Amino acid sequence: MQGSSVIATGRRSGWHWISGIVNTEAEHLVLREAATNRLLARVAPPASQTYVVELLPGSEPLTSAVRAHLDEWLLRLAPTAIDPWAYLSRATGTVGNVYATFQWSLEP
Repeated sequence: MQGSSVIATGRRSGWHWISGIVNTEAEHLVLREAATNRLLARVAPPASQTYVVELLPGSEPLTSAVRAHLDEWLLRLAPTAIDPWAYLSRATGTVGNVYATFQWSLEP
């Protein structure tokens, strides 16, 4: 993955995410802004405690909020589960996700 760089690291968990391109043909998570349904980021399933995150064009006005949301879910909440990807996948169907400012969906 040429040009990738570490974006964020979980202080205690060892989990982190890097910037990269997500294969949209394979299972991945999509983060949208609820008010506009604008695509903000795609997240690939983790490998070796590393998520690949693709920040999408149009997310720039919300970059700090999007990164904080990604850090919260990918680095703080998901690592507490036995299967972090399953935890994130199930979160897409919760009431909290429906009413959140940023909403997750599982694709394709």
